[in-house]
Amino acid sequence: TAELKDVPSPNARQLKIQHLFDGIEVPVIGYIDYIWDEWGLDLKTTERMPSKPKTDHARQVSLYSAAKGKPFKLLYVTDKKRAMYPVFQTEAEVALRDMRRIALAMRAVLSRANHALEVAECYAPDFDAFYWGNDKTKEEAEQKVWSQI
Repeated sequence: TAELKDVPSPNARQLKIQHLFDGIEVPVIGYIDYIWDEWGLDLKTTERMPSKPKTDHARQVSLYSAAKGKPFKLLYVTDKKRAMYPVFQTEAEVALRDMRRIALAMRAVLSRANHALEVAECYAPDFDAFYWGNDKTKEEAEQKVWSQI
């Protein structure tokens, strides 16, 4: 794309990272799309071009920024347009604070449940969301967890 025309090849692609939040015992794992010495980039394909970074995408690259200690940008691409947005330090700080708060809330829910089904009963999953990773994970969740509710 024009935004990356004069940029050298990245140092790494699909780089796995882990980040620990204060007070949370389990690391958050992510995969950086592209990283260079000075900055990183996450590529998002979308049907409609956003006018600013989406909140969940800003959270994602804020995590990468914290893990690698460098700024990150989001590159959105549609079939007709593309736009690159930096995620500024102030945005990243808010996003990381929100992610920590979400993790603490999840831990609180899990600590009050006697078994996994009690937690599952509180949620109605969107099995169309890409977060499930693959069809096998989604099928197992449907069959082993939510089919019992």
